[in-house]
Formats: sequence, structure tokens, C-alpha cells
Amino acid sequence: RSPWLRGGMAGAGAVALLGETAAVVLSTGGGAAAAGVAIVVAAGSVLVAGARWRRGTADGAVLERLGLGGQLAGVLLAVPDERWLAVALTAAFPAPLLAGAPRPGHHGYLWTGAATALAATWAWLSVADVTLLEAYTLPAAAVALAAGVSMRRERPHPSSWLTFGPGLAVALLPSLGVAVGAAGGAARPLLLTGAALLVVLAGARARLQAPLVLGGGTLLVLGLDALAPVAAQLPRWVTIGAAG
Repeated sequence: RSPWLRGGMAGAGAVALLGETAAVVLSTGGGAAAAGVAIVVAAGSVLVAGARWRRGTADGAVLERLGLGGQLAGVLLAVPDERWLAVALTAAFPAPLLAGAPRPGHHGYLWTGAATALAATWAWLSVADVTLLEAYTLPAAAVALAAGVSMRRERPHPSSWLTFGPGLAVALLPSLGVAVGAAGGAARPLLLTGAALLVVLAGARARLQAPLVLGGGTLLVLGLDALAPVAAQLPRWVTIGAAG
């Protein structure tokens, strides 16, 4: 009945499980990265067991902490191998989602799972040699916007810069930096213009400052970039007169 004894026995069992899992993989010829993936899976089961089956107990709290630490250790072991890292991150994200799903008010697990899923997406894109910027920025923007929507549901009248500003900045600004002055065609500027216009309209409809400013600023910069070659051919007195 002692919480200390129960916690200690649970910790010893969890550590033994993770260690034996790694030992089995290494003894069968697997490398450190493969052992890391196996540790991630085993640690995920420890985390879910502590969060769902032993929730609110002394041993459950120990299992949760060791499960999270074991998943982090497994991912770090897989870092040297890009493909194994993608596998490890893919195997890691379901456990925090399952651990947080039955616990209202405990969003840390849910956002940890979402961040891990985002990292797994980036890792697989890197394995596939995907170089398109938006393939990396748009999933991150989607996670940030989802966090903003969740925040608006929980807090009365939060700032749009806090809820939607980070997600919209990630979605628009990196693409804007590549589109301005780029000689690689008009597809990105045209698509970015359409997206920024939709952001402005949504911000105007909802009376939110961050979408209006970020979307309008993107449109303004794109417009100035498009007019720059024309403006360079105008007489000097036009620009001086316009400034006056």
C-alpha cells in the first residue's frame, strides 16, 4: 500500500522493459537506430498504461514520466539515421494522443502528439528529398492554427495575434520571402495572392486584426514587387511627385 514502494516497483519494471527491448534488438543484429525505434514503441505502451489504466496513482505517475523519457531517448538514438528517425517519430506520436484523449483539461499530451506528428511529416519529406518550402510550412501552420482555435474556445476574447498570428505568419511569410524577387515563375506569387486574399476576407468577416494585417501586408508586398520593374522605367519626376 506504500505509494513509494508502488512507484519504485513500477519504475523498476518500466526500466527493465525498455532495457530488455533494446537488448533483444541489439542481440539480433539491429543497430542503435533500430533499438531506438523499439524503445519508442515500448515506452509508448508504458506511457499509455500509466495514463489510462493507472491514472491518478503513484505508480501511474511514474509510468507516465518514464514513458515520455523513454520515447525521447528512443528518438535520440534514431537521430543518426534519417529513415529510422522518421520511423521512430511516426511510432512515437500515437501514444501521447492516446494518453491525453481521456483526460479533459490535459492538452499537453495532445499537443505533444501533434508536434511529434509534425516532426514525423517533416522527416518523411526529407527522406523523400522534397524541397518545396510549402510542404514543410503548411503542416506547421495547420498545427499552430488548430492550437489557436482551441485557445479561442477556452479563453474569452483572446488576442487574434496570439491565436492566429503565429499560424498565419508561418503560412504566409516564408512563401512571401521566396516569392518576392524570385525568377522561378508566377505560380507561387499567384497562389500566395489568392491565399492572402482569402485570409483578408476571413479576417474582415470575423473582425480579427491579425488576419487583416498579415494578409493585407502580404498583398501589399506582392503588389509592390510586381510593380517594381514598371516603376524603374518611369521618369524620376513621377516618383517625386507621388511622394509629394
